[in-house]
Amino acid sequence: MASNTTVLNDIDENFLLCSICLEQFKDPKLLPCLHRFCTACLEPLIGKAGEKLKCPLCQQSIVVPEDGFKTDFYVNSIIEYVHFKKSLKSEIIKKCYGCTLDLAVTAYCFKCNDFLCQNCRDFHMKNNIVKEHRPHVLELCNVADSNLSMAKLDSLKDAPKCHTHPEKVAELCCKSCHSLPICMVCGAFGEHKAHDLQEVTSLANSERKLLADSLGTLMELKEKVYDMPRVMSEKRTQLEDNTRGQEQVIKSQFEKEQMQINREIDKLKNDFKMQKDTQTAILQKEISDNKKELEEKIQMLVVQHEKVCAEKTRSTDKQIKKFQKANEAEIAKRCQQLESLQSLLDEKTKLVKVHQKQSHNNIRELSDYYDNIIKRFQNLTFTASSILTTKHDWTSVQSIPDVIAAIDPLIADTERQFPSFETLGEVIQVDLDAKEAIREGIKEKEMSVIQIEGFHRKCHSIQCIRYCKDAVIVTGKAERQMHITTLSAQGKILHQSYFDIYDKIKSTSICCDVLSEDSIVVVSGPSKIAIYDLFMGTRCTKLMKD
Repeated sequence: MASNTTVLNDIDENFLLCSICLEQFKDPKLLPCLHRFCTACLEPLIGKAGEKLKCPLCQQSIVVPEDGFKTDFYVNSIIEYVHFKKSLKSEIIKKCYGCTLDLAVTAYCFKCNDFLCQNCRDFHMKNNIVKEHRPHVLELCNVADSNLSMAKLDSLKDAPKCHTHPEKVAELCCKSCHSLPICMVCGAFGEHKAHDLQEVTSLANSERKLLADSLGTLMELKEKVYDMPRVMSEKRTQLEDNTRGQEQVIKSQFEKEQMQINREIDKLKNDFKMQKDTQTAILQKEISDNKKELEEKIQMLVVQHEKVCAEKTRSTDKQIKKFQKANEAEIAKRCQQLESLQSLLDEKTKLVKVHQKQSHNNIRELSDYYDNIIKRFQNLTFTASSILTTKHDWTSVQSIPDVIAAIDPLIADTERQFPSFETLGEVIQVDLDAKEAIREGIKEKEMSVIQIEGFHRKCHSIQCIRYCKDAVIVTGKAERQMHITTLSAQGKILHQSYFDIYDKIKSTSICCDVLSEDSIVVVSGPSKIAIYDLFMGTRCTKLMKD
């Protein structure tokens, strides 16, 4: 007994830990390889009955029984023993399970699975209500590690219950169902009646005897098993010695074969060198012969090339001379055109300067005209203001009519319109080909002038068309008046004037012609002509007899 207790005291705590969850076993199941695991940890790994399971520790393949793996009652007993020993050593104050008086505990009831005070212990021992608890009460006085064994602890614990009827004590053990505890009813009338049923004590004794016999057989092999490390060491030494000997033999054979192969390699190299020298000599002769043949062909090609080059050079020289002559003629033509263009440029430049001079004259005349208007305006306004300031009746009566008479002509002269006033600051637009362009435009597009908006809307007739100083002069009838219209080369109306004509003039007799660069003459009656200034927009009428 003391030996058993000593073994239990020396158990490592890791022995009671599940290798899957790394916690203390909970309802451990024992595999045929004697490894155990918690039921909850093993369930995810177990398949259907008859399938194989690999042990998580040793990887042994195990067939899953139809009724599952057996519960490891031995490890359960060890866990209960360890827990109880720890509870006795614990410094936590233990309370009585049966009352609330907070008295010191003196006993432990394995039926109640808790501590009892002296009063509750006496109640357990004397009262018939809990008489079945009496065999399961342990006195805590003088309890020490040396006299508390698993056998004593098992004798105090309650007997196992029936697997099918938990309220009944198990009296039989079904060996067919992995030593499952059952009651007499299950054995006589239940599903176990045809199984191998045995009384627990006799079965335990027979199992202990079988275990002792098997252990004796195993102990006979102890010396052999413990001697195996020495045997393995000798075998390892023997293997190393044999390996070194075999390596020497193999090395000797290798060196012999290596020498033979090296001799063959040297022979192959010599044969190759002789073959190479022979082929090289043949190749050199072929190259020399081929080179000589090619040099002769090259010499012939050089002669042919020089001949072709000479012919091509003569032909090219002829073409170059021909091209040079044509090019010189074309250059001379372009130079002549350039001279003509220079002459035209000088002519147009002169035209611009003439127009500039005429514009300066017109501006000077208009400036003198408006200077006179300003002087008249100043004199008249001063006189009128003085008369109004004096408030002398006779002066007013005598002077005001003359002042008023002078105001109307001044207003008329001030409001006088000069058609060329807006274009006085403009410069005549000159194109080197403008004259020809205008003439061709009038010749080819006569309808474009007639379709001008002003002519078409006012029913103007066209009797005469003349070109004058980069402009087109059109004359004709407009109802009972004669019109003189100045157009740009693009058909835009620049100036337009109207004046009465003699009633008896026929439409076909109205004509005009250029008098100078700035004026034209127009027939305006049987013996009357009108000279029209293009830039000032003024008209001067003269009789033929004058």
